[in-house]
Amino acid sequence: MRLLRNGRSGYLDWTIAGVCAQGTLFLDYGSDLDSGVQVLGDPAGARGKPGSGYGFGAGIRVDTPVGPLRIEYAYNDSGKRRFHLGIGSHG
Repeated sequence: MRLLRNGRSGYLDWTIAGVCAQGTLFLDYGSDLDSGVQVLGDPAGARGKPGSGYGFGAGIRVDTPVGPLRIEYAYNDSGKRRFHLGIGSHG
């Protein structure tokens, strides 16, 4: 089991089946440091976006012949939920 940190994001990874699959738990936090209103046109305010927020979730990562395959399920602080499918190590 590994605890990884990347900026304001934290990940907990562990091996599920040998070295070909991993489970992950994650927590992300972001803030515009109250600078959103200073951006021309205030795009965050126009879209009703807060200046800060967090999200958390869980996922599975599997090594395949075409590269890593990831499926993750996440929640954010406004109650929205989403699935994310990724191929490759990022994104």
